[in-house]
Amino acid sequence: MISIDKDKELLIRELGIFELRGLARQLGVSSPTTKKRDELIDCILSAMQSSEVQENPTKRKGRPFKKLSSIKDILNSVSEETAPYEALTYNSMLSFAQVAAEFDNFNDDTYQNLTGYARVNDGKVTFIDCDKNVWVFIGDEVESAKLVKNGDKLVVKACSTNVKNQYYGIEILEINGIAIKNYKPEIHTYGFEVISNNTLPFGDKQIKEGRRNSVCLLEDLYENDNFKNVYKYCNAKNINFVVLGTNVSFEDTIYFNSFDNMVDFTTKYGTGDIVNINKVIDGINFVNRKIELGESVFLVLTDVMETIRAIDRALDNQLENKQEMKKIIVTELLSLAKSFEKGPVCTTLVCYRKNDYDNSYLQNEILRICKNI
Repeated sequence: MISIDKDKELLIRELGIFELRGLARQLGVSSPTTKKRDELIDCILSAMQSSEVQENPTKRKGRPFKKLSSIKDILNSVSEETAPYEALTYNSMLSFAQVAAEFDNFNDDTYQNLTGYARVNDGKVTFIDCDKNVWVFIGDEVESAKLVKNGDKLVVKACSTNVKNQYYGIEILEINGIAIKNYKPEIHTYGFEVISNNTLPFGDKQIKEGRRNSVCLLEDLYENDNFKNVYKYCNAKNINFVVLGTNVSFEDTIYFNSFDNMVDFTTKYGTGDIVNINKVIDGINFVNRKIELGESVFLVLTDVMETIRAIDRALDNQLENKQEMKKIIVTELLSLAKSFEKGPVCTTLVCYRKNDYDNSYLQNEILRICKNI
């Protein structure tokens, strides 16, 4: 057995969550992204104490973690091989707000169908049910899980577990509205990204297709017909109409419920920040997946600064990586707008409030890359 001295144990306990996950992968710990911090530390310490440490030979390239040299020192104490590392990317941080599967049994007499937008990490498929706001973990025995991509809309047969708000999925019934027996993955190519000169109507203004368009809202969206009219236009053109926003007004929440063909990634006023950031991530994944599938999207960000504030609050416990994580999420959100030479278009309407106009983040990071309408 290899003993771990107190200094090394203390060093491990001081690592950030992404450093811990990177270290865990090199030590052969399974599914590190699904484990909570304390569980991950225990698994790492156990792996390092074991005489049968499994090395992960996969090399990863990218920017090193802040404490990379410390990780190297630790790994070198159990292996002569230098520790590889991985850069912090949107995909690598998808599960940071995800709960870990903690159940050890499930109730196979209480099956029900649950629906949500897939997240795929380390080969594991999970999602948050749209109505119940519960986590669903797809079982390893579900063969069709290999067909699932980030952002796919799933309908899954699942049962409750011994842990509140966690469900175990035993069968995928639908992917993107297609019965699993008829579902076939598609591969598309759309050529280069281009700048489109086409426009969409928004009241007496013209929205540039395939770009980020900013508009200052003087009132809620329900208070005039601009939102409703662009929704009708998108429906007539077979464009997916997607709305994303956090802590929206009670009136706008009621208003959005009246649009049957709208894909709603909003949360009403007073929603918790972890729910908010998960809704943002689901929205990003869904839009990206629609573009991959060749479908055009019109995306409305109901109040971009309120969404950014919700992201900020949700990341408060990520002390080492907070600003980088925030930048990655916001960049991913704003980069959704695009137009392809031979394919789909995603147009984004970035709404903000007059009282935020002088906010330096809004001016320097948002409006400077948007087309004001």
